Amino acid sequence: MSAYPVVPFREINARLLELEQDETATIRHLLDSIDELRRVADHYLDVLAGIRHLQAQLRGINGVREERDPDALVHRSAFIN
Repeated sequence: MSAYPVVPFREINARLLELEQDETATIRHLLDSIDELRRVADHYLDVLAGIRHLQAQLRGINGVREERDPDALVHRSAFIN
């Protein structure tokens, strides 16, 4: 008698196919998640560009000339440093 159980070849193939399908579904889910993250990042960058554009317009309207970084979203007062 063998120390290992005898598993029918058909059962092994069925289990391997099941594992492959699970793996494929997991990979598909991960790729979908990555695509969603890309969409969120693209939206964030679009919003950021809009904010920078509005900042530039406001500086122009107010006639403000700043020595600070014009691309910075938040400016710190010189007194904070």
